[in-house]
Amino acid sequence: MSRRVFALATALVLATALDVMVAAGSGYNLRMEPLRLVALDAALLALLVVPTLGAVHATRWIPGFPGLTALVPRASVLFAAWAPILALRVGRVSSASELAPHLIVTAILALVVFLETRRGPGAPRRAEALVAIGAGLLAIACGLAVPLPGRWMLTEPPPGSASHATPAQPNLILIVVDTTRADHLGVYGYPRPTSPWLDYFAQQATVFEQALSSSSWTLPAHATLFTGLFPRSHGADLVEGDGGMSLAELGRLDDTARVRPLSPDAVTLAKLAAKAGMDTGAICANSAYLFRYFGLDQGFQTYVDPPGSRPSHRPVGLSLGIRLGMDRFWGFRRLIEGNERFYLLGSEVNRLALHWLDRRRDRRFFLFLNYMDAHEPHIPIGRYRWLFPASDGPPKVAERAIRDRQRAILPEEQQRLVDVYDVGVRSLDDHLHDLFDRLAAWDLLDRTVVLIVGDHGESLGEHNELGHANGVYSSEVRVPLLLRLPGQRDGKRVSRLVHMVDVFPTLVDLLGLENPGGLQGATLFGDGRPYPLVVYTGRYRYLAEHYPRYYDRTHYALYKDPWTLIRHSDGDVELYDIRADPAEERNVAGEHVREVTELTQELEGFEETVKPEFATPVTAAANEEAQRRLRALGYLQ
Repeated sequence: MSRRVFALATALVLATALDVMVAAGSGYNLRMEPLRLVALDAALLALLVVPTLGAVHATRWIPGFPGLTALVPRASVLFAAWAPILALRVGRVSSASELAPHLIVTAILALVVFLETRRGPGAPRRAEALVAIGAGLLAIACGLAVPLPGRWMLTEPPPGSASHATPAQPNLILIVVDTTRADHLGVYGYPRPTSPWLDYFAQQATVFEQALSSSSWTLPAHATLFTGLFPRSHGADLVEGDGGMSLAELGRLDDTARVRPLSPDAVTLAKLAAKAGMDTGAICANSAYLFRYFGLDQGFQTYVDPPGSRPSHRPVGLSLGIRLGMDRFWGFRRLIEGNERFYLLGSEVNRLALHWLDRRRDRRFFLFLNYMDAHEPHIPIGRYRWLFPASDGPPKVAERAIRDRQRAILPEEQQRLVDVYDVGVRSLDDHLHDLFDRLAAWDLLDRTVVLIVGDHGESLGEHNELGHANGVYSSEVRVPLLLRLPGQRDGKRVSRLVHMVDVFPTLVDLLGLENPGGLQGATLFGDGRPYPLVVYTGRYRYLAEHYPRYYDRTHYALYKDPWTLIRHSDGDVELYDIRADPAEERNVAGEHVREVTELTQELEGFEETVKPEFATPVTAAANEEAQRRLRALGYLQ
């Protein structure tokens, strides 16, 4: 092999190593098919390294100058590897911490130049190139072996004596399966094999067949779960105007919807558990609206909410592929979007959870887990790519035409959406299986309450809706809810309507925690309830701005078996018989005027009775102080 070929191979390996290492140092993890991503990065970097190395060799044609390869042959190879990366990355640097890796590599290059000029260049030997290539490959391996995202957020158990769990005073594992529809699980009658483990779990748990969330998106639903209050009372929800804070301002996502966090005055389940001497921990795959700024961390001694890999930290080679338009091809886009999903994978949640639990097996604990595998971007990983007919392709849907009601979703569009969604559900189910196998091996389940619930569902074309946070149809607010008591062996099914607001009082009773009073739900095992079953979704800014006819409005639903009344703030009213028409396909409001009138009066009574508990607005000063604290903790740049 010629010297130039060795120089090119060395430069390309070193460039890839530097690119991967600097990206990893900035918090960018290559976690979805990492070897493919590295190979793709190297191939694209060749488009930069080859001409750079050619330009270095061409310096020998400068009159009176021997050329860089003659003066500093080793440094010239390192220069060819690093110069294009530095040139393309430096413009994306936004903080001193991000600049540090670039300065370190540049300093090493300067040192190599200095040493070569001091001792004289000499012709580089082939062995030196092999050593450099080997070091580069080792560096790539180190860049791929980055620490588990969020691992640094795990804390050790508090010092001192700890209480121990018993069947009478059990542990609690509370699991939210984010974006999971009840009607896409076998335990709820779905024919596809999306949930074999949950189906098994249901045989030794209580299954609530008609469970409702409090909203069709994450934050208000979780806040209801943690406080036992409706969104109208706890206030952790979308806000109108300039109040609140957006994910874009927090540097998490490009979402500009303005949101009010949960008040620090709220009494949360984790606060009560910690007060009772339980160790409290949360592993949050959803690093967007479960980000600690929004107040759901209150009472948790450990709260893991790491950010995902930011596109601004993407390796240079992969960024070049985007600039060259390679994202037009699904194979390339699948790798990039799958790798840059903003949440922890189910396998990562499991590893973090088991690490936290391993140090607390003999202590009484409350562990909250949030899984996001059923959430968009709906990109299957590994063997799941071929589980269902269309699950390996992009879910091509004419979103604007469907949301604007220009036409209904086509059967082939809907089937593709269903296939990629179901793959995510199956992946989630397998991760739960892995987790509970370990819990059973540790003999924890006979002294632990386990509650599995969805925070909201996902529209797959029903009612011309896509995704969630659209409104209050059952596709987005009917959720799975399964509860297993310590030592329970027989399965039970409850067919009456229950609500997310009922979870808090149920768990307070089961764990023997202090009842804070003022709860708005009823125990899941009781009959009466203080308030009707109401679901609310506000105006989501993106939808309201882009599709104002149907989304520039708020939505209420009141459930009173067998009826669902849906009332929109623009005056539209719908009524469905959920027993005869569970998919809510036939609006019978015109045929049942009396029922509409009675349910409307009941909803108005709810609005008059249920008031905001925490009236303090989110001020600009409060936002600045919150951002200052988050920046000090390293969450914001």
